[in-house]
Amino acid sequence: METVIFNADFEWQLFQNSQQLKSTKKTQEFEYLVNWVEPGLTIHTTKDYAKEYQRWYFKFTHEAFKYSADDSEVKPWCGDFSQLTLKRKLQDKSQTLSFAAKYGLGPVDFGLIHDEMEIQPGHLYKYPKSLSGMGHYEFQDKDKMIPFLKRGETLTKEKKLNRILDFSTLWLDGELQSFYQNIVTENYQYRGTLIQEGTPFLTVEQKENFNLKTALLSSWLEDYRGVLSIDSFIYQENNTQKIYFLSEVNCRKTMGYTASRLKEKLFPHEKLVKFVFGNYKVQVSDYEKLYEKSDKKIIALSPDDHKFKCFLIAAQDLTDLERLENLIS
Repeated sequence: METVIFNADFEWQLFQNSQQLKSTKKTQEFEYLVNWVEPGLTIHTTKDYAKEYQRWYFKFTHEAFKYSADDSEVKPWCGDFSQLTLKRKLQDKSQTLSFAAKYGLGPVDFGLIHDEMEIQPGHLYKYPKSLSGMGHYEFQDKDKMIPFLKRGETLTKEKKLNRILDFSTLWLDGELQSFYQNIVTENYQYRGTLIQEGTPFLTVEQKENFNLKTALLSSWLEDYRGVLSIDSFIYQENNTQKIYFLSEVNCRKTMGYTASRLKEKLFPHEKLVKFVFGNYKVQVSDYEKLYEKSDKKIIALSPDDHKFKCFLIAAQDLTDLERLENLIS
């Protein structure tokens, strides 16, 4: 039986040249999702899982919830360390954004800074080697940026835009597979994925525009093998909506990838599915009641003792989705 670890610290491992696969609070927070996505795998963890939760999991997968503390033959699940040089290039925001700026794929007034005197209002700054969606700073975060600069690190700098919608594309072996919308906080923290038939969050013109850029995007990916995602967003400028095509590259199985796979497995025929997580108070003992109350449209995924609770929701339309989300809030 193949044993894997939900190595949520993949980016850190990638740049620190550390491939130690240890069970930590960070890896444990969402590790159970591996079993939902690939029930045949065993997750490596030092955590125990309650029988009540395991019975709930079995209801949908008809598989035993597999986990083990044995770390003798553990493989990384989120991202591996093949094509190491290429992955470091793609994951490094300073390199990816420099490419995007050169070819008109994203950054406006882009630059790299090395000194705190270059920190100015109205700009967004990123630490290039941070986790996806993290390491984002604005002028008021100056005290957080200075330590990076003092130890010789580089930060990216670009004009702050009026960002109105985030989305990602899922790629496999360098080929575009699908689009999905990201739910993010004002601080760019990921909080869920919305998967809809087609791409209703893009106009026909925007979709065509994106497709025209796929060759350029593919050229940056070179001969990458495996799963990755490209983060993009729509912003408004002078009453016109524009696409920022290349914001970040994630050389691993992201939460968006996980959401896509869960949709395929649990709601394959539904046209609107949302994966969401947050500090919800619903307990495993209430999961069955919630499932029936929602007409089997809300499947809770997480154990009780985790900081964030995850749910997969299928809805008829956005109004119906709002109604269903109110059942867990």
